[in-house]
Amino acid sequence: MRKYLSIFALLFGLVCLTTGCNNDEEQPVIPALSTEMEQELTVPFEGESFTITYSITTKDRPYVDSNADWARVVSSDNTTAKITIEPNEGEARTAEIRISYGNADPLIFVFSQEAKPAFSELLKISVEPDCNSFKVILENLEGEELWYYYMAVTKAYYDEHIAADPSAWVIENARQKYDAWLNYYMTWGGTPQSFAEYYLLTNASKEENTFQQFNDGSEVTPDTEYVALAYDLDPEGNCNGNYSICIFRTNPLPPVETIDVSFDLEISYRPEEDPRYPFRIDITPSIEDCYFFYYIATEEDYQKALASLGGGDLDKMTEEIYKQLGEIGELYKYRYYGQYYQTWSFPADSDGKVSLRAIACGLDPYDRINSRTTLSECYTFTVSQ
Repeated sequence: MRKYLSIFALLFGLVCLTTGCNNDEEQPVIPALSTEMEQELTVPFEGESFTITYSITTKDRPYVDSNADWARVVSSDNTTAKITIEPNEGEARTAEIRISYGNADPLIFVFSQEAKPAFSELLKISVEPDCNSFKVILENLEGEELWYYYMAVTKAYYDEHIAADPSAWVIENARQKYDAWLNYYMTWGGTPQSFAEYYLLTNASKEENTFQQFNDGSEVTPDTEYVALAYDLDPEGNCNGNYSICIFRTNPLPPVETIDVSFDLEISYRPEEDPRYPFRIDITPSIEDCYFFYYIATEEDYQKALASLGGGDLDKMTEEIYKQLGEIGELYKYRYYGQYYQTWSFPADSDGKVSLRAIACGLDPYDRINSRTTLSECYTFTVSQ
């Protein structure tokens, strides 16, 4: 009997060893992070976009953080993170991108960005932005021997076409500019007979080595990020790819300020003055020095536009006509300094009688309607072509 008890005790002990007697809980698996990439990366001063890759032993997504606002984490998932390094306007700098999850050992990617090249010490570019224009200020810190050119493009265009290799882009753009200038002066003559002469003249005309120029605003979009870029050329058109940039944002448009203005619109028929354009419209705003838009049409076309575009609302019709003319590039803005008139040709399919109307409304400096529409009476003329 004692023999069987010993065997039973032995079997019981083996069961406890294999099952742990179910007293201990399973230990949780600690997640682990790893990467096959180099974790110390060099970034050019122009900035660059990176995709860093890693792996985690769980299906969860790790946390991706940056310790610098110029090294932005654009997006991340459980295997990759997209990082954008902004252009560097100053000294060399370093940022860390930290990949972490729970108790796992973190991954740290170190981005070392180069300082801006010494060329920025020779040519400084700055911008004073407005809503739909900007003033570029170039300072030649080296002296009269540095000839330079500037331009401004949207930040989106810069990122897509220039940022990957700015020096190469500058050299190609400079070559094209030089060829165009040289061709112009050698073809059309004028005071300078070569680019070298033009080079000397333009440098001599720069006062105190500072050049300022306003953009005309014709293609400048408000509240948009731009990059102003400047580079140098020697008298023979050679460019070594040095450049300076300035990133800026144009100001948003201010709210529309309505004005109290009306227009005296008078249409007359004067074939003796110009048979090709016998109709004349005289426009006199009630206030001087104001911008305005006007439109002249046959009575039939006016009634159709009032019904279809404005639903019977004169101001709504004017807004729609103004919009459509802008979209097809036929919009003209006028400024009143005194008497203003415009001649007009025969309307199509004229049968001897022509009935005309005109509308006009005020515009602010940013080409936005800021007044109610003034409508002329219907003028009817008996004409001969």
